[in-house]
Amino acid sequence: MTASPPTPREGRALEQGPFVGVPDHLGAPLTHWLRGRLIDPAPVFDFWHAGPRVKIALIHRVTLVGRIRLPGHPEPTDELTHVLDWWQQDPEQFLDFIHYFLQEIDVAENDVKALDRTLERGGSVWRATDRGLERRVDPAATGAFEMAASPEDTASDELAVAWTKRTAAIRIFPMPGTTRSRPSRRS
Repeated sequence: MTASPPTPREGRALEQGPFVGVPDHLGAPLTHWLRGRLIDPAPVFDFWHAGPRVKIALIHRVTLVGRIRLPGHPEPTDELTHVLDWWQQDPEQFLDFIHYFLQEIDVAENDVKALDRTLERGGSVWRATDRGLERRVDPAATGAFEMAASPEDTASDELAVAWTKRTAAIRIFPMPGTTRSRPSRRS
């Protein structure tokens, strides 16, 4: 389901994107999505633990696989806060964490779809898959590729291989001509 772009209120402008990084309007929804997967809710009948627990093993697993530096806070909640604060301090690292999280952790299909809808509605160039974050491809470009690759010949086979390599290479690396998110207004 592709939502039609909203129309801004009279006299107001609406940034259309596409956004490569994490613009201000996407930060909170992405943080909320990630937080929901890194915290276990509080057990109903558990008198030894008060409140929800951070899944610190998942955080460490993702940072190890992605070779992402984490300072090593003494409390798991501080580690979680550090990771979630990346959207303001280092948006590319925040997206890298989500990318490796989707690859490394068994994320439910509905959760991946929810993340993808958030990215799409927020004007992001990224889409969420179980293989990580991938650059969205314009439907016209996809249609042109399918038409060009449909004949059974060597050129079509080579085109299909090149397209696969191209989409694999740009999953995380931005392409020229796309709008970068502006820096956060918070310091």
